[in-house]
Amino acid sequence: MANFQLRQFHFFKRETLADLPEAFSRPELLMASGGGDLIFIADAEGSLHILNRTFTVRSLVATSDTPGTRITQMLHITQARMLLTIEENVASATSRPVIKLWPVDKLLRQASDVQPVVVKYQQPTNTPYPLTAVAATPSLGQIALGFAGGHIVHLRGNIAMNKSTKQRTLYKAPEPITNLHFVTDEKGTEVTLFATTTAQTLVFDTSTASGGKGEVSVLEERGCGIGCSQVNEERELIVARDEAIYFYNIDGRGPCFAFEAPKVLLRRFKHYLLLATAAPSTMVAPPTLASTSENLNRSNSSLLQEPESRVYSYNDATTFTILDTKNKLVAYTGVVAG
Repeated sequence: MANFQLRQFHFFKRETLADLPEAFSRPELLMASGGGDLIFIADAEGSLHILNRTFTVRSLVATSDTPGTRITQMLHITQARMLLTIEENVASATSRPVIKLWPVDKLLRQASDVQPVVVKYQQPTNTPYPLTAVAATPSLGQIALGFAGGHIVHLRGNIAMNKSTKQRTLYKAPEPITNLHFVTDEKGTEVTLFATTTAQTLVFDTSTASGGKGEVSVLEERGCGIGCSQVNEERELIVARDEAIYFYNIDGRGPCFAFEAPKVLLRRFKHYLLLATAAPSTMVAPPTLASTSENLNRSNSSLLQEPESRVYSYNDATTFTILDTKNKLVAYTGVVAG
């Protein structure tokens, strides 16, 4: 396994945009999802806002009018031209998540009149757990759902039309599911599902050619937090942990980049990794790069077993970093207040 030390540069210029659409000033913007030259934004009032490159906005009410109901997750499936949303009532402990599929082209033409497809599925247990992760294949032939109770539920069939859908439980972990990602070959016949929990990194073969058995392989007995993994064009899983960025294929762990900082969020664009990291409450500073590769091998060190005194402040500042994985360097680091 190769361990790479990252050089630091500053190749990106930061600018503050003026005259942003009103959607950006809405109270409690919860999340955003992008792809295909579009940005989707959900707010705490249950509204969904769609922005194009010119910041033209189309908005609609995307949830029920029950108090406490909001969109908790979104996934833009660009090849299928569909937007998947997860709707949950955060004020109720007994409500179950609602999965909706929205046709993007219709949303762009007549947002307020579009009716979504509500995906039918069965909760894996009688106790409703929050849905903590979701993934879909590019053709929408498969959807994976991860729950806080540790279940991974797999849906297969003509999901967009809500027909001939088969469901099964792929896995039951003793800890919450934190991330799910499908990767496929060019023909879409070889389908792999990567999954992380708070304590494991897993892979499943859900290909039709293999019978879709979904047999599990444990890649490592370490996981990551929600939002701290991605997949790249090489069909690798990328996992961000506090001490480094790790790459996995279906056979196990590959190279890693030494990058020490408490990870909050990981996103990818082409060969760039976009990282949001939090600084301890006693400091507001960019993260430090590990100076030696020995930091990557301390699997039982305090770096991985965080003491209770190590408290992070997410309100003071967030450090935003762009990693160039092709040239193995830090292309930008900046601190954003709030």
